[in-house]
Amino acid sequence: VDGNNNILVADFFNNRIRMVAGAGAHVTTVAGGASGKVDGPGASARFDQPWAVALDEHGRLLVADNNHSCVRVIEASLAPPGQLLAAKVLLLQKLQEAKQAAENISKMQLAARVQQEEQADRNAQLLLQELEDEKQAEEKKKKKKHKRKGKQKVDVDDASAASAATAGHAAGAAAREETEATALKDGTVDGG
Repeated sequence: VDGNNNILVADFFNNRIRMVAGAGAHVTTVAGGASGKVDGPGASARFDQPWAVALDEHGRLLVADNNHSCVRVIEASLAPPGQLLAAKVLLLQKLQEAKQAAENISKMQLAARVQQEEQADRNAQLLLQELEDEKQAEEKKKKKKHKRKGKQKVDVDDASAASAATAGHAAGAAAREETEATALKDGTVDGG
């Protein structure tokens, strides 16, 4: 494969090196033709049953010539495979950078989500504490109010008892006075 992603093929029986471009839509002869033993550029090169082909870093074809047991060097001016390799390496680097950036974004989004959830938890805890404080304050108010009502009831009960006792004493005194008055009338008690 050359630097432009063209496929190079050794055409064994036709003594040619073929290049398949693109998706196989276009096939051309890069070197060779008639059988022979000649190094040189493109169509002037000759070999007998080429069975392997390679491309060097300068874009020259290296052809394994089967019947002559040698390697032919063909000036083909093809894009060196290093260009393709460099492009692939660059593409892989960019792909890795994009993947790392996506991971970093995912990590940042996850960290932000965790922070949001932690803040939501803190807010919920604060709200629960506020509700608990309000509940306790309300209970204290109820206890104080109940205490005051209890004290007022005791005071009212004490006042009622005192009032009843006073009324009882007054009633008893009035009854004694009436008895004494009746006895005086009847003459059973001496008035003195």
